[in-house]
Amino acid sequence: FMVEMFSFVLMSFLSPNLISFMLIIFSMLLVNIFFLGVTESYYCLSMQFDGLSAVFILLSVWVSVMLLMFWPQAYNFVSLYKQYIMACLLFLVLYFSVDSFFFFFFFFEMIGLPVLLLIFGWGYQPERISASRYFLIYTFFFSFPLIFCVFYMTSSLGCSSLFYSGLVKIGTEAQSLVFFFSFFGAMMVKFPLYGVHFWLPKAHVEAPVGGSIILASVLLKLGGYGLIRILSFFTFVKFDGYFASWILMGGLISSLICLVSFDYKILIAYSSVCHMAGIIGLLFSFGSCSVLGSIYMMLAHGFSSGGLFFLSGVSYVRMKSRNFYINKGKLSVLPFLVFSWLLYCIMNFSFPPFFNLVGELFMCWGWVCWDFSGLGLFLFVSFVSAVFSIMLFSLMNYSETGVKVLLKEVSCCEMHVVLLLAAPCLLGFVSLNILLFYFT
Repeated sequence: FMVEMFSFVLMSFLSPNLISFMLIIFSMLLVNIFFLGVTESYYCLSMQFDGLSAVFILLSVWVSVMLLMFWPQAYNFVSLYKQYIMACLLFLVLYFSVDSFFFFFFFFEMIGLPVLLLIFGWGYQPERISASRYFLIYTFFFSFPLIFCVFYMTSSLGCSSLFYSGLVKIGTEAQSLVFFFSFFGAMMVKFPLYGVHFWLPKAHVEAPVGGSIILASVLLKLGGYGLIRILSFFTFVKFDGYFASWILMGGLISSLICLVSFDYKILIAYSSVCHMAGIIGLLFSFGSCSVLGSIYMMLAHGFSSGGLFFLSGVSYVRMKSRNFYINKGKLSVLPFLVFSWLLYCIMNFSFPPFFNLVGELFMCWGWVCWDFSGLGLFLFVSFVSAVFSIMLFSLMNYSETGVKVLLKEVSCCEMHVVLLLAAPCLLGFVSLNILLFYFT
């Protein structure tokens, strides 16, 4: 308590701008996790805070700080841009810490509003209107049944707590299945599951880099977090390996699309669909090792995919194109940018010493414990993921320059963002024993 009070006093004196204010919040969360402990849940005013909430809030704050460090320099209406980023962060923090079913759904939908405004306000092309329409239609259509389920649960069943939903029994088996598919559909759109993912590549291509980073780093984790929270509500539903293998097939198709893509932003977007497929399939095993591996993978993907989209923006500013053949040949003129692409590409296919590897290992063990036949398909998807990550690096940086232009060197601010986005993945691997202590 005294540590938190001291932090609030510091916040009032040491917050001359928005970034320092957010850094102090980030420091307070770190103090709570590593010194005060978050193995127990803290409840106050319909807000519930535990270890799962903490790590996703840390991810949200860290990514938001990185966005405010750099991208306002490249945009018009900087103050409005900052307000949208802060609104998105506010909704994310509330979503990850709320205990009420109603507010859980409310903030789940509200997070998309500032992202939509970012696409509208700072998108590159007129097609951003079509991308925004796709985003709205998919989100509204699949979330509409969830509205009735939430109201029914809170009014008829008297279940308002998200954290203790497993203690409440829904009426008949048919009603339970309706509830399950309503929750499942809403979560899978934000994950996204292959088949309901078509809004994602369009949104990434038309969004500014700041919007793409928020989409890939945090917004895609909303479905995973929500699925982990509500799975205890549906333990009666029995899943087998065939269901998970069907989901993995979507990841395999996404990885094959990456192999034939000529637009590096589309490739990075589909790589997210590929990575999320393994997480979705494994979560339905209800195993502790599977859930832990999925959490690791979502956190690692948040930093690695955010870094890849940041690098895509840095490259686009210099080359004015997202085509591989125009962007190639930067090895001799932009060595730090080439190093950055190498760093994030090896993070993308879970190469040590980054803790993406830890998530992959836990997920492999989860497949062994649940359905050994699905392990082969999961490993094949991971192999194809490594192939298109290597292809992304080689096509972006080797061979002769596609366009002979005088390229601007990477700035110090861009270097800081690249290194700071990669640092949590490396530090997470070093402090693995601490993190395992708090999540097991």
